[in-house]
Amino acid sequence: VNLERNEKLCKSFDNIVATLNKKPGIALELVDLEQNLEQFRGTTLKELLDEFADIRAWQNMLFESEHLLTPKDFTATVASAFWVHTIDGRMNTRENELRVDRERIELQFKQERTRFEANLIESLNHVNKFKDYGQRKQMDEYLEKILALKENFESAKFDADKYREREIMLGWDPSEFEKLTEGIEKLQPYDDLWELVYKFTNEEKKWTR
Repeated sequence: VNLERNEKLCKSFDNIVATLNKKPGIALELVDLEQNLEQFRGTTLKELLDEFADIRAWQNMLFESEHLLTPKDFTATVASAFWVHTIDGRMNTRENELRVDRERIELQFKQERTRFEANLIESLNHVNKFKDYGQRKQMDEYLEKILALKENFESAKFDADKYREREIMLGWDPSEFEKLTEGIEKLQPYDDLWELVYKFTNEEKKWTR
């Protein structure tokens, strides 16, 4: 029985290490590994150490009662003891590695978010140019630009929500993305204006036929 328990214990340690040794590529994977490590240290490790202590106590009792123990029994216990004595060092090493992984993933995310914010500023600059647009003969061009900007902002709203989700996941405060809100609000009057011009132009054509 002790042989099976030792083998099961070693397998548990092996599975945990294999799970925690995965290389995180994105924030979700990183946070999942950090939480798994925290859970292991908080509860799972104590359960495994208690199991090893019980195995040792049971084996000592068998030994003292002169119950026949095979070399396999001692070998299995040595294997379990190896895990018990090395697991804390392994977890410390993994914690340091995850800290480096977090720095890498956070840097990548910041760079990606900076590019997103730069695109928002560019779109806002395009909106601001509409204050200089006033040629009815270029109405179709203006309407196309407005439509493109509306589509960009709609897509950006979706992306902004995703960025906020990742920020919260990483333990950060979610960004407001003020330029997105500003761009949408500033575009709306121009959208209304040129839509009105478009309708008026069509009606005017009907009247002058």
